[in-house]
Amino acid sequence: MNKRKVKQFIDNNFPPCYDYTIIEDKEDKVIALLDYGRREDKLKIAIGYSDESNMYKLLSTDFVR
Repeated sequence: MNKRKVKQFIDNNFPPCYDYTIIEDKEDKVIALLDYGRREDKLKIAIGYSDESNMYKLLSTDFVR
């Protein structure tokens, strides 16, 4: 997936984070870890691409400690 568009999706749909790391990058799915820097609060998100609507979509979110 296009990393620049994934970054734009994260910026548009989540509060500003300290840093983010792409853990897994497949053709139709990206898993990223958003680091908010407070007491090691992190959010693991999965973003997918919908061919039908030509848009990125949020597939799942999980808090990670």
